[in-house]
Amino acid sequence: MQKVKAAVCREFGAPLVIEEVNLRDPGDGEVQVTLDACAICHSDISYADGGWGGQLPAVYGHEAAGRISAVGPGARNYTVGDHVIVTLLRACGDCGSCVSGEPAYCFSQDTSAGSPISSASGEDVGQAMFCGAFAEKVTVHASQLAKIPA
Repeated sequence: MQKVKAAVCREFGAPLVIEEVNLRDPGDGEVQVTLDACAICHSDISYADGGWGGQLPAVYGHEAAGRISAVGPGARNYTVGDHVIVTLLRACGDCGSCVSGEPAYCFSQDTSAGSPISSASGEDVGQAMFCGAFAEKVTVHASQLAKIPA
């Protein structure tokens, strides 16, 4: 577990608050990415304004780029230092959608590990859209990554 800074939404329609949060290490099939950039999408703004509801507190941001800083067991094809983009699209690789070549429609999202983010006091913090990229680092499933040239 390490401490990183993140922009946390604690109240819909209110400004995000920069806080130090806990980020757990990557688990099975996960990687950690040190972020270099993150876009602000209208979806993030809509969530923060309360337009789509959801868990609070939460960290938004789902269009990011950076370098892999840690690799969990079972996260094949990635090594520390790889340059990647991070996306909200996750894929199990085994369901009907995945095996038929349409992983964007995956219906077998395993969220049993829960959010990798918690507050300094130990409170669960939602990892919105499976990314939570308004932060210095993220821990995400390896299927959410795409390698890019350095």
